[in-house]
Amino acid sequence: MKILITDVTEMHQGNFCVAGWSLTNQAMVRPLPNGSNWTAPLLTAYKVMPAVTIEIHATNATISGTYPHKTE
Repeated sequence: MKILITDVTEMHQGNFCVAGWSLTNQAMVRPLPNGSNWTAPLLTAYKVMPAVTIEIHATNATISGTYPHKTE
């Protein structure tokens, strides 16, 4: 699944929430590596930042809500 990263938000003490637009499914998504928030080393390793497109291999592609950004 290709995702255009739209937001990277530091939640607390080096844990980050990443949001993006799935170019594959045409929907907003929140990729969670291993089911957890992102860490600074993971962001760096995968070059995750707004306006970058990444490709992920989803193990559980559950999309909850049409616009997850609006639920925060």
